[in-house]
Amino acid sequence: MMRTLGALMVLACVTPGWAWVDLGSLEVRAPEQVQRISLDFEGTLGELRDVLHEDHSVFLMLWGGVGDTRVDLDLSDATPDELLAEACEQAGCVYRSLDGRGRTFTVQPGDREADPRPTVEVGDYRIFVERVEVADTASLGFEWGSPQPEKHARNELSVAISAEARDVAAARMVYGLSGGAEVVTSAGEELPRTGSQRWITQAFEGQAIHLDFPPPTRSARSATLTGKLFLFADLATIEVTLDPAAPGQPVAADGTTWTLLEWERAEDGLRAVIGGDGTLLRDPHHRLVLSLVGPGGERVEGGPGNRSWSSSRSPNVTEEWRFDAPEWQPVAILVGGTAGIEPLRPLNFTIEDIPLP
Repeated sequence: MMRTLGALMVLACVTPGWAWVDLGSLEVRAPEQVQRISLDFEGTLGELRDVLHEDHSVFLMLWGGVGDTRVDLDLSDATPDELLAEACEQAGCVYRSLDGRGRTFTVQPGDREADPRPTVEVGDYRIFVERVEVADTASLGFEWGSPQPEKHARNELSVAISAEARDVAAARMVYGLSGGAEVVTSAGEELPRTGSQRWITQAFEGQAIHLDFPPPTRSARSATLTGKLFLFADLATIEVTLDPAAPGQPVAADGTTWTLLEWERAEDGLRAVIGGDGTLLRDPHHRLVLSLVGPGGERVEGGPGNRSWSSSRSPNVTEEWRFDAPEWQPVAILVGGTAGIEPLRPLNFTIEDIPLP
């Protein structure tokens, strides 16, 4: 259970650890939903990339000439993150998930103990700055069919923020990062967020969140940023089983009702469209994972495609999922995930000593 945090602000600089969960995706999964791999392997990272791709549908993007580095792995029931952590420990590399679902990673040379990112740890979360940019640019865009070129200008300070949680349970509590952040430079100049973006809460969806501020007018070496991470008041579990042989039949679960709207074989595999209704889906705060189940208990996890949500439409939620076609005939479709419950509660944080370019 998460401890009560209120408006507590904790300042700390911490060393990265591999137990933390990146908040870079809405597909944060429960431990039982995370892919597990058993592997006895000796060879290069390039050969490991091929094995993971062909046998486990895990994709590695290797940079900086690390493909010829040799590793020796003997792992049982490991998550892709645990496997990559061990491989990179041996190879002197660092890695990062690109999709938040444990399927696609970048691997590049790097010192695992080195981390220049300005960081704060607050409660169950670590929040850090990935990039700071001061831009003063002007440009013209020329487009066929337009009588005049289109003018563009940027004059702003941009700060890219990312976050991690101590575990999956804490990660699933996060709604997003508030746009209502403020910057104070070491020269004492305040740079508050203004305009239509100030109060928008943005979700971490695979990339850092960029917060834009007025540019500093006085020379300064560093800055302090204050902001809010918004958490759900609670989470509800979504667990329901749909029958691919009976599309159109609603199946009720606690607080939701789900229907298999479409089920068909596509050129690149299988395609499912599901619809959901219920009190837990009145707001677009749900996070789902769909899996196919075979006659012997085999499982294949799908990838989300198109999504739509409307509180005034029935069903409230429509999601398209695609699956690699398995060798067996699916006998069930498992819908699993969580729905966030409001009201949202803010977790205040302050990151100090952010270098300015």
